[in-house]
Amino acid sequence: MGYRIKNGETLQTALQRISLELLETSLGLLNDPTANRDVAIHEVRKGCKKVRAVLWLIRDEIDSKTYRSDALHFRNLSALVAPARDSYLTVLAVQNMELPAEVKATLLTDLKATYQQAIADAPLESVVAQLQEGIQRVESWSFKKQGFGMISPTLKRMYKRGKARMKFAYRNATPENFHAWRKHVKYLRYHLQILQPTADALLGGTIQQLDELGDVLGRANDLYELKHNLFAHPQAVALEEVLNKLESEQLKLYRQAWAMGQRAYAEGNQAFVERMREYWNVWVSAS
Repeated sequence: MGYRIKNGETLQTALQRISLELLETSLGLLNDPTANRDVAIHEVRKGCKKVRAVLWLIRDEIDSKTYRSDALHFRNLSALVAPARDSYLTVLAVQNMELPAEVKATLLTDLKATYQQAIADAPLESVVAQLQEGIQRVESWSFKKQGFGMISPTLKRMYKRGKARMKFAYRNATPENFHAWRKHVKYLRYHLQILQPTADALLGGTIQQLDELGDVLGRANDLYELKHNLFAHPQAVALEEVLNKLESEQLKLYRQAWAMGQRAYAEGNQAFVERMREYWNVWVSAS
């Protein structure tokens, strides 16, 4: 049914169902010998991120020990497939770049070899076992409260922290700080996607804003990673013009993200969560 609540479904049921669907989809792909391995690995990593977003949303509602243990489990699970997924994305990025033909060919040969090795090294049996354990963990979740009140404090905290991360990134402009901000943008986007049926048309615009902001920050981070790969290349000196162009484009994306972030985080923290609460109340009363 997708990453969203259904009509007539309690929030507790929706969050468990959503998480289980993500994990079961990943498990099914890994157990299917005909499935594309790149797609399967991508789904595992994406699924873990989305389950972690759910966990963050309910962190006040489950036992604190359970939260810490489950968050660590899904973070470690995602890390098992990260080298394969990251190296695949690097290959795609270089394929789409304008580089001297000889340099591009050599770089792609090296990167594809790295990717193939990462695929060979990916501990897929362990990933399968960890997905199975993850399903059991989600099935055992027990919540303290019901309704919107179970997520309102963490929803407000996520909005507030995203705003703070944005300001910190521009005061201390490092790729790591912008990447940290992007994580909060994506989490908030996932949270609102779950709630989207409560005010589809109204939340759709906010979700699109966050999507676009996350994409801009993601492209900036991709350029940063790409620069590192090119710096390590034997012909890096010959790529000075390309590296300068990447640096310029990265800075341009950061400037673009500032304006987008100002719009995405324009509300006061309490006003934001009260708007979400009102959408929820109207939706519940109409269900």
